[in-house]
Amino acid sequence: MSSYRQRSVTFQLQYDLINNRGLSIAQQLPPTMEGCSRLYLCRHGQTDFNRQRKLQGRGVDMHSSLTRAFQTANAVAQLHPKIQVESFSEIEEMNFGELEGHSMEMYEDQIHCMFKRWEKGEFNASWPREQHVIDFDHATQTYRAMALNNNNHLPSPPSV
Repeated sequence: MSSYRQRSVTFQLQYDLINNRGLSIAQQLPPTMEGCSRLYLCRHGQTDFNRQRKLQGRGVDMHSSLTRAFQTANAVAQLHPKIQVESFSEIEEMNFGELEGHSMEMYEDQIHCMFKRWEKGEFNASWPREQHVIDFDHATQTYRAMALNNNNHLPSPPSV
């Protein structure tokens, strides 16, 4: 990321994280209970594919989705030096297989059909040449279990 872009991202995060009273989001929240950690979830920046309404998850180009997430986490960590930045593959985006990089409008019927199948409980249904939603759900459930298991598998400081 260019230094100009890094400064721009950092400035935008500073602007977004401070409300009109001058308090950060963390300062506005109640204290955490003893023995608990606070987990902040934030979405990485918008991509060109997001703006173009094209399907994407991981494997879109030579940079994985973790690259964007890592850049966002590091920008946030600059504002909160005590935060430890870690990545977890369990919370990566879904891979849309052959549909990656194509417009949502092009596959609107197929996407609608897939979501209907999942709503009906057909969790083995998958995108062409890619993962089943049950595999994606298993990965996210693994991370959720780690987070809920008394934070034994998460770093002591809050993570981004």
